Amino acid sequence: MKPPGHSTSSLAYDALGRVFAASAIMALPGIAGSWADARWGVGWLGMAGFILGPPAGLAYLLIVFRKPPPSARPDPPENTNRESPPHGD
Repeated sequence: MKPPGHSTSSLAYDALGRVFAASAIMALPGIAGSWADARWGVGWLGMAGFILGPPAGLAYLLIVFRKPPPSARPDPPENTNRESPPHGD
């Protein structure tokens, strides 16, 4: 359901940003680990990054798509406990 005042394309770009962030979370630990392997002569950091990155990215996706984006959430109801303005009797 599209919230009022938001275009479909704005919601699509919001989802695209979330997916792009998740893909970065999946790939960057492995890339950084491979760089560290080459720099420090260790052989297990790249593999550890490529093993731990995808589950971390998947967990991120599950968390961010569980709730609607802030722009799609309805505004909180106004406080109805205020006195009504005088009607000019």
